Amino acid sequence: MHRKKFNTQLEEDAAHWFLRLQEEDVEPADIEGALLWQNQSPAHRTAFARVEKMWRLAEKLPIADETHTSSHRWNSLRVLAAALLPVMVAVSAAIALIPHPAPIVSHYATLIGETKTIILSDKSRIVLSAASNATVTFTQGERRVFLAAGEALFDVAKDKDRPFIVESGGAQTRDYGTVFDVHRQLNSIIVTVAEGIVQVQPMAAEKQSVPAARLGAGHQVRYSEQDGIGPIVQVPADRAMAWQEGRLIFNDCSLRDALNDLGRYSAKPILLTNPEIGDLKVTGVVEANRIEEWLRGLAMIMPVTVQITATDVSIGQISVQRNKATKKKAPT
Repeated sequence: MHRKKFNTQLEEDAAHWFLRLQEEDVEPADIEGALLWQNQSPAHRTAFARVEKMWRLAEKLPIADETHTSSHRWNSLRVLAAALLPVMVAVSAAIALIPHPAPIVSHYATLIGETKTIILSDKSRIVLSAASNATVTFTQGERRVFLAAGEALFDVAKDKDRPFIVESGGAQTRDYGTVFDVHRQLNSIIVTVAEGIVQVQPMAAEKQSVPAARLGAGHQVRYSEQDGIGPIVQVPADRAMAWQEGRLIFNDCSLRDALNDLGRYSAKPILLTNPEIGDLKVTGVVEANRIEEWLRGLAMIMPVTVQITATDVSIGQISVQRNKATKKKAPT
């Protein structure tokens, strides 16, 4: 591909990768290469975003002969965008010095057992699950949500000029108009996509040289600061978002995370009195209005004790003596 000279090598490289992604014969390796280049530093991502914005502006400019084929018009736009890029870089730098409207910041939270639907100013919709906390910040250039606790479903209104970014648990999920769920656990987050495509990457990706994970509908990924981005797995999106119907579904989930989730719906605090059993794995479906019943059943199939009082629920570990006694009574 012919590469024009721009103001800086950074803008030239950004234009190269952006224009390559617009080609009809773009290969998966090109997409991966563009992501890796963007993840090298914040400056790379800023340059790429600037080129993309300039391209969108060029798309709106009139082309002399509207009888051209779409491919001819595309090539005209490509050449025009490349030619105008140095000028636009200078203009955008000048615009950056002009004061912009203050960001609009809103805070939303739910109580234990409560869910809430929020319609944002751009018509995007957030459904907050129980005991969740989110801060929404809108600026001219982006829409950003910080999910401090809990879980939320995001139904994002399409806006190609303003990405929608959800920060949580040390990672960010970026899209321009999709439906996805972000579930913040104690030490990780889980992102599940219902519609469209989203991009998940660590907040410190530029330091770790970690490529972003791209998820399509019906796929899920887990991220933790300790283990990084896990494998992308296929899941029924309706199961992952069953909490909206009052059902919590656990699939090989740690007992620690499961109890944390149940605690967001339980009228009584749920206490894990022995951290050593927190890594035990649980699988099952819990009705949000039958949590205590499910916990009683848990004691029948796992080496744990469940003590329910008028004020709280305590989950502990069966003593060695009790284990031995139980083994003696077991039928041969």
